[in-house]
Amino acid sequence: MAYPTVDVKSHFHLLESMRELAPVIDAPKMLDQFLAALKADKTDEDGLFDAKFVRKLFVESGIDDGALIDHLINIVDWNENEKLTKYEIAALFTLFNVGTDVERYQFLFHCLDLDQSGTVYKEEFKEILTCLIEAKYHIYGLLNEHDPDEIYDNIGPDDYHTMAKYASNQLVRKIFIYADQKRRGKLNWTEFLHWCYRGGSEVLALKELLYQTHEQGVASEKVHGYKVGYIPGY
Repeated sequence: MAYPTVDVKSHFHLLESMRELAPVIDAPKMLDQFLAALKADKTDEDGLFDAKFVRKLFVESGIDDGALIDHLINIVDWNENEKLTKYEIAALFTLFNVGTDVERYQFLFHCLDLDQSGTVYKEEFKEILTCLIEAKYHIYGLLNEHDPDEIYDNIGPDDYHTMAKYASNQLVRKIFIYADQKRRGKLNWTEFLHWCYRGGSEVLALKELLYQTHEQGVASEKVHGYKVGYIPGY
């Protein structure tokens, strides 16, 4: 039996709603509120956040569509326990962040660097990219122009998390092979941005994750033309 890879009607509502909200939602403000909650240690005994906390964040940001908020939570709450890790929550913020390519890279780095140490470990990259890739599968499904449809037979939403972990591990491995020249197992902002400037298929894959809810178009460096070597301050 072949499972449907995407529920077109429900996901159309999700994607269209996110595209409408992305320009008006203040993702950096939401991240700041979340960082304050992290410092105040508002997690449970397992270090997780209750979904009610996440709903409150989104409502305060201006999203009054309860069904949309629940749908957003569901695409990252892979074990459906109404409990979210800090990386699952931070990944949601990136879906609403807008700006140039570099601004999006920078916001992603802030979401990765939740302890604000200035460096991000390989495992932290894996955690948040797994969430973003899984979100992509839930929003768009698995089918793509490069692969024959039949290879996705018998694969359904219950499999998305495992597939996302595999894809994330691959992407992070390639990032660190190039960017982690000192082999420390962690990257600072400058090292990460140098990798982003490198270009290539892996960078395009990351950009695709950061533009899930809006077109690359006018925000792309194809228009803004950043100079290689220019490093915005972290």
